[in-house]
Amino acid sequence: MAEETRTDVFGEFREHSHAALHAWGESWKALLPEGFLEKGKEGQKEALMAMRSLLDLAIDRLEGEDKPKPAPKK
Repeated sequence: MAEETRTDVFGEFREHSHAALHAWGESWKALLPEGFLEKGKEGQKEALMAMRSLLDLAIDRLEGEDKPKPAPKK
């Protein structure tokens, strides 16, 4: 029976902790200007796309697909 009580207390603690974290996040969002988070997401996406391009280039070089092409003959 004591084990059940500990489990219940832990579950209640977890629920309250989650609610507190959510409320804390919402309070920070309320302080930010409208559109701030959306612009941040756009910036993250652009940064990830830039990294993807660099990784694709590195993979191509490892596979030998990005070797310098000979100059055309005149």
